[in-house]
Amino acid sequence: MKRTSIAVLFSLLALSALSQIPDFNPMPSVAWKFKASASFVSSPVIDNDIVYAGSTDSNMYAVNINTGKIIWKFKTKGQVRSTVCINGNDLFFLSGDGLYSINKANGKLQKSYKTKESQYDVYDYHQSSPVIYNGKLYIGSSDSCIYAFNPANLELLWKYKTNGMVHTAFAFGKGKLFAGSFDGNLYAINIDNGQLVWKFKSLGHDYFAKGEFQFPPTYANDRVYIGGRDYNLYAIDAEKGTVHWTRAYPGGWVTDISLSPRTDSVLLVTTSDPLVLVCMDGIYGVDIWETKLKSEVFGKCVYSQSKIYVGTALGKLDCIDRKTGKIEWAFANESYTANQSQYLKADDSMRDDIDKILKTGDDYIIMSEKLGGIFNTVAITNDYIVFTSMNSFIYCLKRT
Repeated sequence: MKRTSIAVLFSLLALSALSQIPDFNPMPSVAWKFKASASFVSSPVIDNDIVYAGSTDSNMYAVNINTGKIIWKFKTKGQVRSTVCINGNDLFFLSGDGLYSINKANGKLQKSYKTKESQYDVYDYHQSSPVIYNGKLYIGSSDSCIYAFNPANLELLWKYKTNGMVHTAFAFGKGKLFAGSFDGNLYAINIDNGQLVWKFKSLGHDYFAKGEFQFPPTYANDRVYIGGRDYNLYAIDAEKGTVHWTRAYPGGWVTDISLSPRTDSVLLVTTSDPLVLVCMDGIYGVDIWETKLKSEVFGKCVYSQSKIYVGTALGKLDCIDRKTGKIEWAFANESYTANQSQYLKADDSMRDDIDKILKTGDDYIIMSEKLGGIFNTVAITNDYIVFTSMNSFIYCLKRT
């Protein structure tokens, strides 16, 4: 207990460390919004005053962050549910018909690699997002494979086949790639040759017997942290593949695990149905604070000097104090304002008759579209907060 107390105290002190971006206080106002022809579930990426975001209307968009004017759009043959990866002048992303490499300045196609993508079910929101690590480009696919490419020409270097769709983003550490699969296994793969180092099987649950890994792993503290559809959060030894500890979140999923702004043991854990944001010490799994939210979160935490910013599935962007977990302000878009009473009470809790309204998973998606749900990680600069929405808009908020 003494060691745990020391760790938690250290974590609290670490949370007071300053990030480089000043706090957005008071709440920023809308600078512009850009409308696509279908919803956004992928996260926006800001690079050199340009916002890049892919939409389920099959387009990748490049928008000027200062004006909200479109610079170019690139049309694919499938929904874009992955977040872009930028490497120099190249932009990589996965669409419903495969992996694309395009020129980030003009949106022209450079290379592509055909894959066959699909959704596991209606609650499977994202495709795997490409990432470059140690000079290689990595991506997961609905065909159950993990791929490694040469980013210069999309030459396939190796691939590893799991027994389920691979839609998680990847984590890396100690020469290994960590990826979850819908087969319920977390895989540790040697990044040099694509060989299996170890795999860890989730416990599973009555409702989700496979214990599918849908959401991304995070590497820190010589551990890999990942939440499964079996309502557990796992802390797994990165070398051995053995479990250090588990935390149960009955009735809901851990959707993402964010590191604190400095190198320490603090984790920020976002959830779906438990509707909590948890600040914890990742070594021991001990809570520092827990904040009750009104909605699910499906993205990472983003930081300024003393605040956390997360988008919620019911259409609000929350600003939260990093030390206490107190919600400082919540920005609601016009879709939420117009349609809130169809689904929610005045305090944002669900209506008493919500079971008669939300009968299927498709009904939940329709609600999220009507409320302008945020199903991704927001992007932040010194002057702007940018997020995409299920109501088909990219929003840019400007410091006031």
